[in-house]
Amino acid sequence: MRVVADPSMVWLLETIPSAARVVDTGERPAWEVFVAGDAWLERLLLRLGPDAEVVEPVGDRALAPEAAARILTRYGAAPA
Repeated sequence: MRVVADPSMVWLLETIPSAARVVDTGERPAWEVFVAGDAWLERLLLRLGPDAEVVEPVGDRALAPEAAARILTRYGAAPA
């Protein structure tokens, strides 16, 4: 899975043993992250913040927004 994140969050990605930085020329660093399940990936994306996103596979791009919406619902807040 390929994830891009804000440069300020590189420290977090560097703590993940299964993550490797991909050489890129964009403003946001890209990382290959090997994950065992969607729940772990959702938590990672939520920790990385709103600027993080899944680039590949395309089918996983909605994981973070869906997880955030579930959490907001639990706390009684309506998603924006």
